[in-house]
Amino acid sequence: LYIAHVSTAEAAELIRGARKRGIMIMCETCPHYLIKTEEVYCTDNAALAIASPPLRTREDTEALFEALRDDTIQCVSSDHCAFARSVKRASNSCFDMPAGISGVETLLPLMYTYGVKANRISLERMLMCHKVTHKNLIDNRLLFRNLDDEIYCTISTNIFQNH
Repeated sequence: LYIAHVSTAEAAELIRGARKRGIMIMCETCPHYLIKTEEVYCTDNAALAIASPPLRTREDTEALFEALRDDTIQCVSSDHCAFARSVKRASNSCFDMPAGISGVETLLPLMYTYGVKANRISLERMLMCHKVTHKNLIDNRLLFRNLDDEIYCTISTNIFQNH
């Protein structure tokens, strides 16, 4: 059984319990469920955060990081489903606007910043959640700067292919 988009502490706990009972379950979450909370729905950018399932509480985000640490959640995916701001903001209701959040360009930087640098998960765990290993980094000739260096990047719409 593969469960996508785990977004609540309750779901993580149910999955953890099922795995302890020997049920074969794998699951994933997305960066927005680890980092953003439902508080964004009270801002001017609420339309941009409409996703399915919706964003949850700070307690849920912390429980999801715990589930990543203990292997209850095995994978973090981007769930890249980008829409132009004009499309998202054209609707008057969350019920008729497209649900989705961009994530391909920001997946690794967000996980490194809010996971590794914030001491929520180790670098090794982050790489395993993305199925990145030293071998495939070398095999694919991917070059990473030393992650211990301070690398600053402001994420804004001008870096996205879709905005």
